[in-house]
Amino acid sequence: MSGREKRCAERNVLDAAQTHATVVAALVTVSTELSTGDATKAHDALHPCRDCRDMLRQLLAEGFVRDDTVVCNANDADKKKTCYEERKLGDLLTLYEDDLQTEPN
Repeated sequence: MSGREKRCAERNVLDAAQTHATVVAALVTVSTELSTGDATKAHDALHPCRDCRDMLRQLLAEGFVRDDTVVCNANDADKKKTCYEERKLGDLLTLYEDDLQTEPN
């Protein structure tokens, strides 16, 4: 599945938040996975997938999230050490600005 039919954790929580909030200040995800399919953007915790990044761009345009919304990604695959990454949404989307140059999968 892709687009609105794909039900990643980010989409589920942001859809639910839209019924209770006017703006999201922080988003936290936890996964045992690392890769969204692009090895050139190495990181220690799973970033939102392409569909979720597109959704976040749309929500940014609508004002529901902001450039300074904090995105926290954690990887708990190793029970002895959790890898954690925190970025501002604007910085995360800048990392994946090449999304805008290519068609979604």
